[in-house]
Amino acid sequence: MTKLERAVDDALRGKERKDIEVDSHRFHIKPIQVKRSNGRIEATGQLSHDIRFRPDDQVRYHVVKENGTVSEAEVTGIDRGGLSSLVKKLDEDIASTIAKGGDLLDGDWEGAARQIVAVVAARLR
Repeated sequence: MTKLERAVDDALRGKERKDIEVDSHRFHIKPIQVKRSNGRIEATGQLSHDIRFRPDDQVRYHVVKENGTVSEAEVTGIDRGGLSSLVKKLDEDIASTIAKGGDLLDGDWEGAARQIVAVVAARLR
């Protein structure tokens, strides 16, 4: 079992796991809310993309498993932290330019977040 799988299992049991690294990005996995009924399992959760010296990005997701098969696994919302959260009140062009600088600093963290959601879907029982 990988460190990520152990972290997801802990989050499924209601424990927050911090400092989980996926593709060189650090995340906090918040406790996952799980509902079960008639062969259907629904999980709703949140990840924090850990960014140094700036507000963290927040990712919300939803997973549905029916009779053991994943029928839905999606990111339902992203609240951008980093430089984006610091420039919301600036002119759109200036904000866009600064946000691109944030992308260069932070890399493609969203793909790493989607990998975590995929592991949640796989580990959901």
